[in-house]
Amino acid sequence: FTAGSDANTLTIDFGTVSAGGAPQSLPFTIYNLEATLGLTAGLDLDAIDGAGDTAELTTDLAPFAALAAAGSQSFMATVSAPTCGDYSATYTLSLSDEDLSGAIPTTSLVLTLVAHVVTPGCSASDANCDTIISVADIDPFVNTLLGVSPPCGVCAVDENCDAVLNAID
Repeated sequence: FTAGSDANTLTIDFGTVSAGGAPQSLPFTIYNLEATLGLTAGLDLDAIDGAGDTAELTTDLAPFAALAAAGSQSFMATVSAPTCGDYSATYTLSLSDEDLSGAIPTTSLVLTLVAHVVTPGCSASDANCDTIISVADIDPFVNTLLGVSPPCGVCAVDENCDAVLNAID
């Protein structure tokens, strides 16, 4: 995943995105590192195995064959989530040398995609509704969860976006 060095894992963190918003995409690249000048085999991406929230966190990865030594292939990772929550997907990429006599499987690459999806315009962590997330939010957060006081806004304190204020938040 990194030109010039052997990086077999990559995590793409989309950060905080709005539920139901336009899909957001970020690029990533697979490199065929040249081990020995003139003797490095082409690289094949033979299989892609996705696990987790692969409906919300997608990629346009597709198998390829004989990526030249020192070559690269770029792809896109996309988040598109209709509801708020924390999403995570892992894609394991099975690679091998190009299909030549003596070709061997290589180390798999692991791509992890993560996103925190929130209700548009809301910040559940801003429990006192002053538009700043700070230690001043702790007491209102606790008081709302204990039922001592109502939330200051529609989504305040609802950390898991399920429209229920409880200990899960």
